Order: sequence, then C-alpha cells, then structure tokens
Amino acid sequence: MKVLCWSLVLLFSSGVFAGHPTEDSYIKDLRARFQNAQKPLEDDLYEVVFNCEGRNATKGDFKSDFIVDDLRFFRTIGYLPFADARNFRLDDHALVSLNSSYVGYVRTKESEEYIALRVGSRGELLVESSIRSDDVNGLKPIVRYPQNYSVKSYGVCYPR
Repeated sequence: MKVLCWSLVLLFSSGVFAGHPTEDSYIKDLRARFQNAQKPLEDDLYEVVFNCEGRNATKGDFKSDFIVDDLRFFRTIGYLPFADARNFRLDDHALVSLNSSYVGYVRTKESEEYIALRVGSRGELLVESSIRSDDVNGLKPIVRYPQNYSVKSYGVCYPR
C-alpha cells in the first residue's frame, strides 16, 4: 500500500512540472543549442534566406510564438545586420552586437522585447526572445540585459 501511495505522489507531482521550460525537452534542447552557438559571421547571414519557427517557453504553453518565411539580413553601417521579414517582430530592425549575439530591440504598447540571434553548428540561426519582467521565477535569458527580462520563446531558423 505504501508503494502505491508513493507511486501516486510521484506521478502527480512530476506532472506539475511537465510544462516548465527546464522540463520541456524541445525548449531545453533549443536553449542548450543557443547557449553553445556562436555570433553569426558574414557568410552565415548575408545572401541567405531563412524560414523560422519559435515556440513559447512559458510553463504549460506549447503554442507557436512565431513562424517566419523569408527572413533576410542586409548590411547597415559597417557589418551590423539589418533584419527584414514581413511577418516577424524583427521586421525593419537593425541589430547590435551584444554578448556573443546579434540582438534586436522591439518595443510595443504591451511589452519591451529583446530578440537575440546566434548561429549553430549546422548553419541554423537560433533565437532567444526575452521580455521585460519582474518575475524572478521565470526562465532567465542566456544573453544578459541591463534590466529584468525573462525568456518568452526559443526558435530556430533554417536556410532555405
């Protein structure tokens, strides 16, 4: 009887954390890939068209955060890339170099967001999207920002 009770306790308590980003295998994998990735080089970005998909990294939320077709980068002053994608929050934004990533800043009426890009070992772009938050229990971004931010989503962009 004790074994049955403990089995039930473990079963139900493990379900409580099933949706947490650290327990979500897809988000956990993308987060690890992002952490091990590098800042994109010129050949990684320019004259390449990307298709992207990102998923929310919020506990219990398995919805898509973005699906992007035709993400392109253009040169601005110097080497800094300029992102162009009609249906993505980075549309018409210049990126800056920050902590081994290229980062774009997006501000809307609802939130402030940083979108960081790194390139993985297979030439894919890995995305970490972070929003301003005072939630100390949220998943902290790998790329550190001057204020409190928590991860909104992770995604991957493959060359077309």
